[in-house]
Amino acid sequence: MFLSKSSFTNKLCFKAKQFKQPISTNLRSPSKPFLVSQTDQNLLNYCIKQSSPQPEYLQAIYNKTFDTLPNAHNMISPLQGILLSMLVSLFKPTTTLELGCYVGYSALCIAHGLNNSLLNNGAHIWTCEVNENIAKVAEENIQNSNYKNNITILKKSAMQVLQEWDSNKKIDFAFIDANKSGYLDYFNVILERNLLHQDGFIIADNTCFRAQVHQLDPTCSDLPIKQVQNNSNTTKNNSKVALHIYNFNNFVSNHPKVEQLLLPIFDGFTIIKLKN
Repeated sequence: MFLSKSSFTNKLCFKAKQFKQPISTNLRSPSKPFLVSQTDQNLLNYCIKQSSPQPEYLQAIYNKTFDTLPNAHNMISPLQGILLSMLVSLFKPTTTLELGCYVGYSALCIAHGLNNSLLNNGAHIWTCEVNENIAKVAEENIQNSNYKNNITILKKSAMQVLQEWDSNKKIDFAFIDANKSGYLDYFNVILERNLLHQDGFIIADNTCFRAQVHQLDPTCSDLPIKQVQNNSNTTKNNSKVALHIYNFNNFVSNHPKVEQLLLPIFDGFTIIKLKN
């Protein structure tokens, strides 16, 4: 299996933001941050400078995606990729399920964190992508990597994958980054079908969603809720996504079987584990 997570939060002293800023001078920077103001850009650049660079093949996938696909913002940021790699290297999951593959970038970041011993002894990542054209791109990226034998793309919806998952094959690490309206249902199926290993953990991405989610909580909002709806950065569709994430966050935080940590980094990063 992998290491205990009793000191999980003590190992997470990392604070950053979801932004498509370069982790090296060769990476694109196509969109502005959601959770960090422009006045913090120098701090972000300093964090990038002081972080270990990703392998060139991951940088190349990241850049190519922004050059060729209109929804490249669906990828995690390079700093997120480095964080995933580091967490995986610490806790050594052997069975990983990623809900939301896109071009395979995040799955490859996860694989990069696994050591050769684990990779050679059956550690595997299952990732799902329902869009056939995008799945082909992901397959190409994975086939051109050193991890083609350790990553399987399931061309199914996240819910179908969870419903068909063998309940005897416990998940050590689940990364949720698929359709935001499905987060609560994904979480429910994982727990109701007892798919998560007792020492396993879940990470859910985008759980602050463009700094909109907390505005729906009257105890935490710094704006009247109606004003959020009129915010120039908020579309009707985005506000619906924020509401789905808000409901997911509330459900998780009140669930009696789990412990969770929502970090205000990237676009919101929630780490969930079963209670001991």
